[in-house]
Amino acid sequence: MPTTSSGSARSIVTLHEPSNLAQQESSNQNFLGSCIGVIFVPAPTMRTIVRRRPIGWALIVIVVIAVAQGIAGAASSEPPEIDSLAFILGPAFTISGVAFFAAIFWLMGLFLGGRGSFRGLFAGLGFAYVPAVFNIPAIFVFSHSQFIGLPLTWVVGFGSFFWFLVLSVFAVQKNNNFSIGRAVTTVFIPMAVLLNLFIAFIVIIVWLLTNANPHDAGLS
Repeated sequence: MPTTSSGSARSIVTLHEPSNLAQQESSNQNFLGSCIGVIFVPAPTMRTIVRRRPIGWALIVIVVIAVAQGIAGAASSEPPEIDSLAFILGPAFTISGVAFFAAIFWLMGLFLGGRGSFRGLFAGLGFAYVPAVFNIPAIFVFSHSQFIGLPLTWVVGFGSFFWFLVLSVFAVQKNNNFSIGRAVTTVFIPMAVLLNLFIAFIVIIVWLLTNANPHDAGLS
């Protein structure tokens, strides 16, 4: 009898080991598949992401890209400098930014009748950050040729941010079961408000700088 029990235990362990390996391989494939899917098939990929809410995967995407951009920026300096504080603050600020946009879009979605979860939307926006990976080669080009790299960095940076907004629309749509029109409204109304606030802030700063110490300017 003891021999039989021991053999059964070994057989159970043997059966579970391949199952665990299969689950790990499937998890890795799902992660890479999600990163690729948001580029080529964003709508169905976002549907899966907001339902599964893989917060850990989203954080990995954000941190890896933020660190890679930091390395590219450090390598572009003369001489190359590695700032450990920047490698901590960079991902922290990026995660905070994604969380900020997720909160705004989530609240706007609730206002428009949505019932999606914040966790699902944060996961979706985390994967929406994937196009930022294209900023990395632009940074390297900038380090070798500012004449070509500067406009390239601006164009790629603007393009990746616009791509982020488009993917955010899909994330909002799938998270709230919205129509595409309502999802666009959910994303672009807050973005328009933030843009106007930013422009107003810049105008105020410029006005303050140009009108500072008018009496001193008259005396001179």
